[in-house]
Amino acid sequence: MRPDHRAAALFLAATLLAFPEPASAREPYTERSELALPATGLRVLELDNPRGSIQVRRSTDGKIHLVAYKICRGETDAKAKDLAARTEVIASRAGERYKLQVKYPQNVRVQLDFWKMLKAENWDNGVIPRVEVRLVAETPEGVELDLHAVSGDISTEGLNGSQRIRVASGDVVVKGAKVVSVESVSGDVSISGSTRTSVHSASGDLDVVSPSGPVDAHTVSGTIVITQATDSLRIGSASGDVIVEDAPKGIRVESVSGEVRVKGATGLVELSSSSGDIRARVRGPLRRGSIDSTSGEIWLDLAGGMDASLDVGSVSGTIDCRVPLTSPNTGRHSLTGTYGRGGSPILLRSASGDITVTSGGR
Repeated sequence: MRPDHRAAALFLAATLLAFPEPASAREPYTERSELALPATGLRVLELDNPRGSIQVRRSTDGKIHLVAYKICRGETDAKAKDLAARTEVIASRAGERYKLQVKYPQNVRVQLDFWKMLKAENWDNGVIPRVEVRLVAETPEGVELDLHAVSGDISTEGLNGSQRIRVASGDVVVKGAKVVSVESVSGDVSISGSTRTSVHSASGDLDVVSPSGPVDAHTVSGTIVITQATDSLRIGSASGDVIVEDAPKGIRVESVSGEVRVKGATGLVELSSSSGDIRARVRGPLRRGSIDSTSGEIWLDLAGGMDASLDVGSVSGTIDCRVPLTSPNTGRHSLTGTYGRGGSPILLRSASGDITVTSGGR
C-alpha cells in the first residue's frame, strides 16, 4: 500500500500471507497489509474500492483497524506479483476525514483468441489476468462511514454512526445502524435494525427488517419487502412488487405495474398503482385512506371495530362491498356509506379494475 504525504499514519509494510508458493498457475498470489490508528479527531471513514468487497464491523479497542488483501491471478507468479505491485492502496487524512482508496492498474495487456475467452477455466488458472482487493475495517461507535464500490459487495455490522453507501452491481448488507443511505444500481440491498433508512435502487431487491425509524425506499424493477416497521414508510416502484407487513405510523406507495400488498396499516394510508393490483388491510386509528389504480384490482380489508366513511368508485370495473354500511348510497359505478360510526375517510378509485371491500378477510 502506498500512503501519500497527507497520511496521518502509514500502513505497515505489505507482508505475504503464510501461503506456500503456488504449485500451479491456478493459485492466486495474495498480499496482506494492515494499519491501526486512533480514532481521536476523526468523524468520517471513507473507503473506496471499485473492484472488490468492503466489510466494516465494530472495533473493540476504540481504534480504527484497516486491512487490505490483494488477490492477484496471472499466467505466471511473476505476472501476478506485477499486478500486485501496480495495484495501490492509498491512505490519506484531510481534517476529520480518513480515506482509504484502491487504485487498480489501468492497462493490463493480454493476448487471447475468442475461444480462450469463452473457457471458464482460463478465468481461474491465470491465463486471463485479474486482481481484486478486499478491504476489512473495524471502527469504534460514532464514526460515520462513506463507502463506495463498483462491482464489489459491501457489508457493515454493529455500527451506530451514519452510513452512506454507493454501489453499482454489488450486494449491500447492513446490520444495526442509525442513519443509512444506500444507492445501488443492480445489487440487492438488505438492511436490519436501522433508525432512519433511505434506499434507492434500479433493479436490485430491497429488504428492510425491523426499522425503528422512517423508511424511504425506491426501486425500478426490484421487489421491496419491509417487515416489523415501527414508523412511517414511503415507497416507490416501477415494475417491482411491494410487500409490507405492517405500517403503524402511515404509508405512501407509488407503483406502476408491480403488485402492492400491505398486511396492516394505520395513520395516513396512500396507495397508488397504474396496472398492478393493490391488496391492503387498514385498522384504527386511521387518519385517512386513499387507494387508486388505473387497471389493477383493489382489495381492501377493514379491521373489526374501526370507524370509517367509504367513498368507492370504478369507471368500468365492478364494486363488491361485503361489509355492513349505514346509509349506503349506491350508484351504477359508485358506493358511499358509513362503516361503524364513520369518521376516517377512505377513498377507493379504479378506472377498469374491480374493487372489493371486506372485513376480517371475508
